[in-house]
Amino acid sequence: MEPQKKKNTESSFDLNITTEYHAIGVDALEEQLRAKITEFTSSSCIINGRKRKGSYRLLAEYTGISQAYIHQFHSEKRAICITNMNKLANHFGIKYVVSNF
Repeated sequence: MEPQKKKNTESSFDLNITTEYHAIGVDALEEQLRAKITEFTSSSCIINGRKRKGSYRLLAEYTGISQAYIHQFHSEKRAICITNMNKLANHFGIKYVVSNF
């Protein structure tokens, strides 16, 4: 009977690799999202050959969040849930870390 070879079950992680985050924590993420919404609504882009100004309606189409909800969050009249934060962060390409204690 042949001796069995041990399988290498160790994982190697390169701890020198760091991920760069745009926001750490909910408050920083909200600040980043509001800044990106301001930038989006004051810009314009070409869609289907037509120039369209950034608006809450256009952002709502892209993210699946109601334009009233986006407007109320942007004007700080309403808090935002983590699900909608994530949708906006994904749309704007914001990397973030939020922890629960």
